[in-house]
Amino acid sequence: MEREIFVPHNEAERKNVLALAEYLDSIFYC
Repeated sequence: MEREIFVPHNEAERKNVLALAEYLDSIFYC
């Protein structure tokens, strides 16, 4: 099963992706 990998085009998108990942982690692990 192949995973789609999102490649951020700039620094702002990269930070948004990291923030989203942390947000999802806080939901699933609390």
